[in-house]
Amino acid sequence: MNLIFICTGNTCRSPMAAAIFQKLAAEHGLPVNIRSAGMAAVEGEPASPNAVQACREIGIDLSEHRSRQLRRDDLSWADLFLVMSPSHAAVLTQAGIPTEKIRILDMPDPYGGSLEVYRACRDALTSCLERLAGELSEADHG
Repeated sequence: MNLIFICTGNTCRSPMAAAIFQKLAAEHGLPVNIRSAGMAAVEGEPASPNAVQACREIGIDLSEHRSRQLRRDDLSWADLFLVMSPSHAAVLTQAGIPTEKIRILDMPDPYGGSLEVYRACRDALTSCLERLAGELSEADHG
């Protein structure tokens, strides 16, 4: 299964979510391919320092992440689009992606916030993605 995590700039939420889910997928034995992208990303930007630090605290290394713009081939590649807001979902729907392939995680953007704000985002993502990993694991083994 191919999953893509999408936010706005691809320096905070979607790279954190993709890295967290990569770890959860490994723990659950889920055969997934994971990408992340931004709808308004500047190509090649590193993850935000607070995103790197918040993930480092839970054993995830985001230091090599570089932002990327959502591309046309991502739209045909992905089986499931995990977006951070309803506005991201609306853009995908307008691009012809069926709503059943879109999941809204509804995560506020921590951009510019303190490390505490990023930790809260990380923890909310982890909780949400643990549920998703459980659902996909059941479907995979169901």
